[in-house]
Amino acid sequence: MLPTATALATQRLAEFLAVVSRATDAGTATRVATERAARALEAEVAAVLDVHGKVACSVGFALGRVPVAALHEVVAGRQERIDVPGAGPCHAAATPVGGSAPGHLLVARSGGDGFNVDEISLLRGMARVLELTVDTLRTFEAERRQAAENARLVTSLRERQRLLEQLSRIQRAITRREPLPRILDTITSATQELFGDEAVGLRMVDPDAPDMLLLVSSRGLSDDMAKRIWRVPVTDRGVSPLAFRLDRLVVMNDYAGDPNALPELVANQIVSAMAVPVHDSGRVVGSLAIGSFRPDRVYGQTDQEVLRVFGEHVSLAVTDAKTQEAMYQAFHDSLTGLASRALFLDRLNHALARAAREDTRLAVLFVDLDRFKNVNDSLGHSAGDLLLVGVAERLRACLARDDTAARLGGDEFAVVLEDVTDDDQVVRVARRIIDRLRAPFVLGGHEAFVDASVGIAFNTDSQDDGQALIRNADLAMYQAKKNGRGLHETFHPALRARFLRTLELEGSLRHAVDEGDFVLHYQPIVDGGDRPLTVSVNLSARQLQRTDLPEFVSAALARTALDPTCLIIEITESLLLHDTAATMDRLRRLKALRVRVAIDDFGTGYSSLAYLRQFPVDIIKIDKSFVAGDGPDASALARAIVHLGRTLRLSTIAEGIETAAQLADLAGAGCEYGQGFHFARPVPAEPLAEMLDLSSPVPPPGLVPA
Repeated sequence: MLPTATALATQRLAEFLAVVSRATDAGTATRVATERAARALEAEVAAVLDVHGKVACSVGFALGRVPVAALHEVVAGRQERIDVPGAGPCHAAATPVGGSAPGHLLVARSGGDGFNVDEISLLRGMARVLELTVDTLRTFEAERRQAAENARLVTSLRERQRLLEQLSRIQRAITRREPLPRILDTITSATQELFGDEAVGLRMVDPDAPDMLLLVSSRGLSDDMAKRIWRVPVTDRGVSPLAFRLDRLVVMNDYAGDPNALPELVANQIVSAMAVPVHDSGRVVGSLAIGSFRPDRVYGQTDQEVLRVFGEHVSLAVTDAKTQEAMYQAFHDSLTGLASRALFLDRLNHALARAAREDTRLAVLFVDLDRFKNVNDSLGHSAGDLLLVGVAERLRACLARDDTAARLGGDEFAVVLEDVTDDDQVVRVARRIIDRLRAPFVLGGHEAFVDASVGIAFNTDSQDDGQALIRNADLAMYQAKKNGRGLHETFHPALRARFLRTLELEGSLRHAVDEGDFVLHYQPIVDGGDRPLTVSVNLSARQLQRTDLPEFVSAALARTALDPTCLIIEITESLLLHDTAATMDRLRRLKALRVRVAIDDFGTGYSSLAYLRQFPVDIIKIDKSFVAGDGPDASALARAIVHLGRTLRLSTIAEGIETAAQLADLAGAGCEYGQGFHFARPVPAEPLAEMLDLSSPVPPPGLVPA
C-alpha cells in the first residue's frame, strides 16, 4: 500500500533532520537545508533570507539572477508566484525561521498546482529543524571561543543533541507505522530521557467524552497513582488540564504552593512540573507534562524552550499517526460503537481502584441475548448486525451518563455501574435492560424478538481485579439462563463452587469416555406388569439439533435390522421449546421412518397442551414424582395425565413404579405401560439377556442404542 501524503511528509522531515543535523557549522547547515528543502518539495529553486531580507543561501537560480524583490513580496504574503529565470512562472511558499538567526525559508516550483497543506507543514518543520540546528552550531561556535565556559558548552551541546536524537526516535516510530500504544510510549520515554526527570505523562481527550482527559501513557508514576489520575476533567487542576485549556506552556516551579496543583501529585511529593499542549491538525487534543521530585529542580527558559519545541514535534507525530481516530478504533466496538472489551476492562480496573480508595461500591452487569441465533439463522447475519446495533442503542438509553457499556463479543454485553448505594438500584437497572430488550426489533421489515439474561456481580472490599468481577457476573448470567429466559441473577460464592463442581464432573465424564468406563444399562418397559416391550432411546439436546438426525437413525435401523416400530425416541419437554421449526421438521422425518416419539418426564417442565397437539408425539411418560409421590394430590395428577393421554389418543408410560399398589392404582386409571424397580432394576446387557431368556449374551438388535 502506498504511503499517505502525511506519512510521506513525515518521512521526508525525518530524512531532512538526519542530514542537516550532521552539519559542522551554521553556513553548511543553511546550505544543506536549502538544497534538501528544494529536493524534498520537488522545487526548482530555494533560498534562505536573513532578517534583513538578504539572500543568505540559494539553489537553482542562475548566478547573479536571484529576483530578490519578488522573494520579498512572497515573504510579505503579497505574492504567491515569482518568475524564475529559465523556469518561468512558479508557485512559491515561504515560512519563518526563528532562533538566533531569524529569516525565512522559501521554495518555488513550476506546474499548475501550488503547495498543499502537507507540503506547507513539511516546509515549516524543516524551518524549525534549521533553526534548532543553527542555534546549536552557533552556540558551539560562540562558546568555543570562550574556554572559560567549556563545561556549559559540552552540556548545551549534549542536551540539544539528545533533543535531536529523541525527535528522530519518535519520527522513526511513526514512519514504521508502529502500533499506537507503542508510539505513545515512545513519546513519554523520549521525554523522560531528554529531561532526566522522574515523572512524565501524556494526556489525550477521551474519545467518548470531550470534557475528559485520559492518561494514555506515563513514566515514573506508581500503578496506583496512574490509576488515580487516569481520567480527569479538562476543568480539573494540574499542569496538564491547564496547558490544555490555555493552549500554551504552563510552568509550576513551586508545585505544592500553586493553587492549580493537583492534590494527588502534591501528596505524591511532586516539587515542580510543566506541560505543553498537544495538537492534532491545529486543534488541541491533549498535553505533555513532566514533573520532578528533586527539591532543587527549577524549569528555566532553556527547559521551557526545549519542551515547547518537543511538544510541537509531538503534535506532528499525533497528527500523522491519526491518534484520535486510532484511539477511538482501539477502544470501541466497530459495529455498535460501545466500548471494547479492552476499554471496558481498563475503566473497570480504574473504577475498582477508586472504589477501594473512597470506600464505595460498584456493580458489573453481564448481559447475554436469548434467541439471537434464531435471528441470524432466519433473517441473515446483516439482520443480526442490525439487531446488535439496536441492542446497543437501547442499552445506552437504560444507563446514566457516567455508566460504561461495552460489547464483549458476539451477543454478549457488559455494564459497569459506579457509586452504587444499594442492591435494588442495580436490580432496577437490570430489569430496565430486560424490559427494553424484550420489545420487538424491526429488521428489514420483519419483527424480531429476543430476551436478555443478566448476571450481576458487586465488588468486595479488597477486590481490584476487573477480570474476576466480569467472570462472577458471567457465572450469575448463566444461572439466570438456567432459571429461564429474561431473568437476572446476582452472584454469590456458591455459584462459583457449583461451577467448579460442574467442571470437575465434566472432566471426570470426559476421562471416563476416553477410558471406556461407561457401561450401558437397560430397564424394560412392560404392559400390565408381565410382558417386556421394545426399547426406548433418550436423545440429548445436542443430538436433537443434528440436521442429519433422521438419516443417522435410519442408518442405525438398517445396520441392526430392527423393525422401526420397535424403536421409541424419548425427548424431554424443554427440548420442544428450542428452535421449534427445525425440531418439528426432524421429528416429522423420524415419524416418516415409522419410529415412535415419547415425551420423557412429563409434568416436570412446561407441560403445554399446545405442543402435545402440534408435535408428532405418540407417548407420554409420567414422571416418577407423580407415581411415587405421597398423598392424594400426586396420585390425582398421575390419573389426570393418563386421562389427558387417552383424550389426545396418546399412550402413557408410568415411570418409577416400585410397589404393587402403585401399579394397581395406575392400571385402574387406564395407564397402559409401566417402568420401575417393581419390574426390574437397570442392568447391563448380559443380565438383561438372561432376564429376557435370550440365548446370546449380546443384546438383541432392538436393545442396541441408536
